[in-house]
Amino acid sequence: MSRINLDQQSILVSFVIPTHNRAELLRRCLDSVISQTYKNLEIIVVNDNSTDNTDKVLESYKRKDDRIVTINNKGTGGNAARNTGIFAAKGEYIALMDDDDTCMPNRVEKQLGAVVNSNFKYDFIISGYEMRKPDGTLVKTVDYLKPMQSIGLTIRWFVKTSLLKKVKGFDIEQPSLQEVELFWRLKEASKIYFDPSIVVTIRGAEISITKDSDKMKKGIERLLDLHGSKMSKKEYNNWIRSLCGQAAKKKDWKLFFSELKRLKFSSLKLLDLLLIFSGILHSFNIYKIYRRILDQSYKNKKIRDYKLL
Repeated sequence: MSRINLDQQSILVSFVIPTHNRAELLRRCLDSVISQTYKNLEIIVVNDNSTDNTDKVLESYKRKDDRIVTINNKGTGGNAARNTGIFAAKGEYIALMDDDDTCMPNRVEKQLGAVVNSNFKYDFIISGYEMRKPDGTLVKTVDYLKPMQSIGLTIRWFVKTSLLKKVKGFDIEQPSLQEVELFWRLKEASKIYFDPSIVVTIRGAEISITKDSDKMKKGIERLLDLHGSKMSKKEYNNWIRSLCGQAAKKKDWKLFFSELKRLKFSSLKLLDLLLIFSGILHSFNIYKIYRRILDQSYKNKKIRDYKLL
């Protein structure tokens, strides 16, 4: 892939960064954004009713860099804040970012480069990422796709602004898995390209997901109601398996067998059934071991073409 001519940066790119009470982490995020090799940027930070010194941090950065635009939100949550930034964006493309993560210096150059080098065929770029512990130790590098149709983790997304506005951004009525729900709406209206370049660093040992099991259950149920008919049998069954696992943890066996009936058995393998029924046997470690093996198999296969999923 050829390098974008940095002397001809005619395309404005908007970063959208929601933040809430993470002033010190926000500094690190902003440092990585303003240091991009591609300079034609609008950096929108949506302050979601922070009560720490976020305002002072933002003012100090605005004095240093006039590309930074700040918007105050009413504390209605991260995805509502993202929507505020999306609809305020003036750039042709949006790079989504979280306040506790960082970009590689060439993130925009790589992602916009994928668009330019496709002769603007692609309008939704998804890239690789790395995970590090808080002390900087590398946990893993993900420069491949899992064999699933939906792809979350929005901080590695680079999307045409008009496309995000067309689908009306994040659905704030979605209880959880908002990025997956948005992905399905974007998928229907976009041309997706996966670029294995590592463009962002996530700090922490795991990607943050909701710990509220009821909220997660409602999120999966709504996701399946809205998009289940578009999913492959394998992906649909993965979500049902999650619901079965939650029911088993609560020892709600009536719910467990109710969810079990929704499985599309024609695409199930013996191991899938073993994992589902490991909940009854209280053998959740089986699932953890399986996940490690599965993650290694994804890494070995190195799927890098979204059309193959």
